[in-house]
Amino acid sequence: METGNSDYTVRRIQPEDAEGVVDCVRGVYGDSYLIHTELYHPEQIVKLNEVGSLISVVALDATGRVVAHYALERPDLQSVVAESGEAMVLPEHQHHHLLERMRVLLEAEAERLSLVGVFGRTVTNHLFSQMAVERFGELPCGVSLGRTPKSFRNMQETLPQRMSIVFYFKYFRQPKQLVLRAPSRHQDICGRIYAQFGVSVAFADADEPTDNGQIEVDYQAELQRATLRVRRCGRNTSEEIRRLRRELCDGGAEVIFLELPMSDSATPDTSAAAEDNGFFFCGVGPSLLREGDAIRMQHLSVELDSSLLQIKNPFARELLAYVDNERRRAGTVALQ
Repeated sequence: METGNSDYTVRRIQPEDAEGVVDCVRGVYGDSYLIHTELYHPEQIVKLNEVGSLISVVALDATGRVVAHYALERPDLQSVVAESGEAMVLPEHQHHHLLERMRVLLEAEAERLSLVGVFGRTVTNHLFSQMAVERFGELPCGVSLGRTPKSFRNMQETLPQRMSIVFYFKYFRQPKQLVLRAPSRHQDICGRIYAQFGVSVAFADADEPTDNGQIEVDYQAELQRATLRVRRCGRNTSEEIRRLRRELCDGGAEVIFLELPMSDSATPDTSAAAEDNGFFFCGVGPSLLREGDAIRMQHLSVELDSSLLQIKNPFARELLAYVDNERRRAGTVALQ
């Protein structure tokens, strides 16, 4: 599918566009787009689109030059959600509604793949990306503090601290009700998050784990960031999280995210144990894991001033206040 007028054509990427995407990235970010280094390599762009872990849409000007890029990221092809991101428009081609036109094609691709929804991570040093995803119907469901290094963007001035993001989500196939497990102290805020989408939540009882758990570790040294994805909570999971947190921090990780399946009856106890080790609640991820919805937590080992974050959505500001309060509480508990 493609859309066009006399000035621009918007369509799915073709192999011959890959070099143009690299040029577009350099034109917008220089060499500082460290969160997606694959976009500096044309052969990787082509391969990722061929296998379906990246679904790119480009905008071409009248000469056929790539002037904008927007994509769905789906590294796990079994996942029923994708991340909307890698959105960029060359400065001289902005204000022509290219992102909106590219988003239409991306949502058509998501529908074709029968995805449950898409999520987005919007920066907090300005409001533009937050307003953009809200125009497309995404709603805030968390705040990730210090997700990206200060140098991740090609800016005239270095950021004063690690970049924080607002985590957004949009359903394409919306459940009417969910039965989830979450710590009792976070059930109210979780219920309020889902209420935005018109989804009611019932919280099931917690239970103790009966066998060993399973954790996947994703460490990105260049970003000083790690993610721990718990596939199954077990008797050993809390101690394993503690061990991994210590090793990752010693190895240079400044922020560690923890995703726990809310389908697992042992998640409330595992979450509480993680808070004793300095992790704190930072939101939920609908259908984020293969096992279903996730409660998202994080550990932050660097200073961060939350008053510097720019957030427009009133509920997102409430989420920031909640997350920041949990950060202080978890830090106090971990020191005891």
